[in-house]
Amino acid sequence: MRISSAILAGLLAFTLAGCFEGPKGSQGEQGTPGATGERGAAGPAGPAGAAGPAGPIGPAGPTGAVGRAGPAGPQGAPGPAGAAGSAGSAGSNNARLVQAESCTAGCNSSCAAGEVVASAICVGSGPALPATVAAGQAGGAWQVTCPAGATSLVAVCMKR
Repeated sequence: MRISSAILAGLLAFTLAGCFEGPKGSQGEQGTPGATGERGAAGPAGPAGAAGPAGPIGPAGPTGAVGRAGPAGPQGAPGPAGAAGSAGSAGSNNARLVQAESCTAGCNSSCAAGEVVASAICVGSGPALPATVAAGQAGGAWQVTCPAGATSLVAVCMKR
């Protein structure tokens, strides 16, 4: 048994001798850097940051073109009738209105004796028509005549 104890002690010494390091030597020079590896995949996006302050308001833009007018709205209901006005002052007896309406064969009228035509107008289906005024006919009275196409006549006669 002595031999096996001796072999065991030798084997144990040999095994333990490899576990201890000797003195270290000086560090060698640094080698050249190796090639850069491939870029890895991007990581997940981080959380959104806080909103920054609002910037200044910019200048106003040019005015746009005027749009088309919209359709007319519905007609409103008529309002209540107003109160009757006060009586006016007595008018002058110098002027008199002469009317001839629905003239079919020409509109003619005359002022009474001692009156003159102050104003006359002939009305037709279109714009007003000029009246013809003649003095001193039909016993000295002024005559008003409308051209063809007139449908009514309005004249003002005044006392001289």
